[in-house]
Amino acid sequence: MMNLFTLRALGCGLAVAGALGLAAQSRMDTRSNAGRPSVAGAALRRAPQAQLKHNNSNGLVSRGGGYCAASASGSIDFDLDERIVNVTFSNINNSTANVAPIAPAYTLYPTPAGNVTTGMTYALSVNVNTTTLTTGFSESQVLAWIDYNQDFDFSDAGEQVLVSAIGALDIYTGNITIPVTASVGTTRMRIRLHDTHDGADYINVFNDTPCGDASYGEIEDYVLNISSGGGSAPVNDNCAGATSIGVNATCIATNGTTQDATQSQAPATCSTFLATAANDVWYSFVATDVSTTISVTGAGDATTGMDPILEAFSGACGALTSLGCVDATLRGATETLTIATTPGTTYRYRVYYWTYAAAQTVFGFTTCVTSGGGGGTPPNDDCTGAVAVNIAVPGSNTFSGDNTGATEDGTTGFVIVWEAFTIATCANVDINYCVSGSEFDDFLVNLSVGCPDFITGILTGTVSVDNCTLSFAELAAGTYYIPVMVDPVNTPVGAYSIQVITTACGGGGTPPNDLCTAVTPVGLNVPGSVDFSGDNTGATDTEELGFASVWHSFTTTECANITLSYCATTPAFDNSFLNLFIGCPFTDFVEAASFETTSCGNDNVTIQYTNVPAGTYYYPVLTDVGATGPYTINVAAAPCAPPSDYCEASANSLQFEKISNVTFAGINNNSTSNAGYEDFTLGTPASVVAGQSYPLSVTTAGGFSTDQVLAWVDWDHNSVFDAGEIIFSSAVGIGPFNGNVTVPLTATAGTTRMRVRLHDTYVGANYPNTPNPTPCDTSTYGQVEDYTVDMIGIITGAPGLSESVFGVYPNPTDGNMIVRTGNLHGSVLIEVMDALGRVAYAEQRMVAKSSSMPISLAGHLAKGTYVLRMSTTDTREEQRIVIR
Repeated sequence: MMNLFTLRALGCGLAVAGALGLAAQSRMDTRSNAGRPSVAGAALRRAPQAQLKHNNSNGLVSRGGGYCAASASGSIDFDLDERIVNVTFSNINNSTANVAPIAPAYTLYPTPAGNVTTGMTYALSVNVNTTTLTTGFSESQVLAWIDYNQDFDFSDAGEQVLVSAIGALDIYTGNITIPVTASVGTTRMRIRLHDTHDGADYINVFNDTPCGDASYGEIEDYVLNISSGGGSAPVNDNCAGATSIGVNATCIATNGTTQDATQSQAPATCSTFLATAANDVWYSFVATDVSTTISVTGAGDATTGMDPILEAFSGACGALTSLGCVDATLRGATETLTIATTPGTTYRYRVYYWTYAAAQTVFGFTTCVTSGGGGGTPPNDDCTGAVAVNIAVPGSNTFSGDNTGATEDGTTGFVIVWEAFTIATCANVDINYCVSGSEFDDFLVNLSVGCPDFITGILTGTVSVDNCTLSFAELAAGTYYIPVMVDPVNTPVGAYSIQVITTACGGGGTPPNDLCTAVTPVGLNVPGSVDFSGDNTGATDTEELGFASVWHSFTTTECANITLSYCATTPAFDNSFLNLFIGCPFTDFVEAASFETTSCGNDNVTIQYTNVPAGTYYYPVLTDVGATGPYTINVAAAPCAPPSDYCEASANSLQFEKISNVTFAGINNNSTSNAGYEDFTLGTPASVVAGQSYPLSVTTAGGFSTDQVLAWVDWDHNSVFDAGEIIFSSAVGIGPFNGNVTVPLTATAGTTRMRVRLHDTYVGANYPNTPNPTPCDTSTYGQVEDYTVDMIGIITGAPGLSESVFGVYPNPTDGNMIVRTGNLHGSVLIEVMDALGRVAYAEQRMVAKSSSMPISLAGHLAKGTYVLRMSTTDTREEQRIVIR
């Protein structure tokens, strides 16, 4: 036996997990009902938990990823328990820790992205465990959705792709056909495990929608890349191109499609029915016993699904003999044909569909070949069974398969299964044998250029220093075969995945900043800005973000509010990463505070980051359809607001009640954040006058019957909320909360701080809670928000003080301020006078009533106290301002 291939030992490490089969149980079989508390008008809290399943903060947020939130929270009866431990779909094979999830029990897995094609059918399997079982509970169910039209929701017709059976199953399965109308590009798949129980045995808020909260279960999101089935006939459109199928003891489904297939021979009369056309695709197999069964299952449902027709043949292409055909079922059903066979003989069969009056929109199906004589070999056990995948240059593809039953290759002496790819132009090729969850400790460092006569064309690659990547330089256009070694000790056995990445010949084809290690951080002054320009064509996913990208980096030396803008990029990029990353390779990230696509005026994105600490940050420029080519991004930094002297206040739990609106004396602020504390002091201030009363309204979201709102204003400007400065203490309830605030006559003029606190007053055994009715420190539940109040002080009066006075903010100020004109209008003389009465600044302006007027004096006035005077022909008003 010739030893043609070279073995390379790697250091990726292989994790092997096993599970015990236990009898199915219901939730009540393993848990006692602790009883439900009577909390009128309020939702129920979850019990505390200690174990974290996933780190949900993956930092991989793509612009436009505004999908609805989904969560599971448990109840006071039971903690979260049932969990998803594996999802397999297309090339996705994602296993997660078998531990109880913690609220919100949601995780986005951006890699590996699933690659699917319109018209094709793919099997979805979701493996579920609980603490005591290797199955779900008796009322568990799995649901799945795919955003086919990429509009960032799962609510369109046809986007729910799985409604599983209800029961204590270890694996919930279904077949999903990607409709031909699906939008090509990147989109999202959501999987929800939930409890369907609806009764008094225990508390359960079940949720069979893609959004919102449920009591139990877990939610996982995955990224899918949809490609078009596109216009050209399938590779197995005729007998000569038949796809080789392995014969197994049980059905191992192979995905297929008749989309764009042509008729190779006339339709046959099958089960007494004769179709009007036979747009067929072909398969072949080598018999292993005297009887063989062929099965084909049409994709879709009984209304629009594929109605398959199956015909089997003996003999060679061009001299075929029909062994029978079957068309006994309708749309979305299974056709089965059993034929007499001779072991070792090759047989062929074709699949086509019944043509109805309405145009066919579902073309996918699955097929398998079984025999009592075993066989058990995977379809790609021989290189002739490998289906060559076209890979763009630059581009990539993840190959996933199952090597169960693979046999020793008699020529090489290794147990091998085969994958194949085709490139249309010269390329540098990297083969990654350390795909997450499918790490090879050994692999063969070869490619074959022929099949079956591969002995004459063996190529040997170079193994990278990470012992994971096999590289081949400047491969000519053509088809190449990958021998994927099978070793029970050192390689995955069963499901496996490898990734092939191509770049253009001639210098590598990747941009110079393809690696984050290749960029040098640029100093970013605060305030200041820097521009980064480049071209991301040919970029690769070097840092496993789920998308190809190039990198830029900057360093700040003080806290900054950072704005990152693509405004100068032409044409506009329609996708981008939203986060800044810390470290190379990254160890953490900074989430965007907000983003918008209007200010540039050309649909480019502008991203805001607030209170970013001094440090070095890396930003990846995403490469995607509609986001490839030359680009210019601007990164601008502004100083953070000065640190507050006020005590800190917050809430620990971020998933229940929160403040949704505060309205008071000119403030009308909506907020949706889940943060325990929010600072709105740089927003519109409340303008108040000493001795006057103003209504205060606080609206909450997700309120409980034990909630309360309190508010304070620092009237004496000493940076402390003194005992007499509480302005509002509501009744206990779910809100909204309303009251009146009277400004004391002793209040100091100028700007100061208002603090609003929502907290839960509950004290008892039903759930853990620490109320906090003070302006400082934390509470278990609720939220704290800070605002600015401008107390207008009058030095020389004018009639109608409460209506005519003007306001100034911020105050104290650096010299740049906004004047609210009140009832002042017409020609106004603006003067700034120092403590000796000298005019330091003066100008005449035309102003409108109740308008905001900027005055920019930063750098022109020394620090100190001044008087700002506004004079018209019949009135004069003044305010004290402080320049610092």
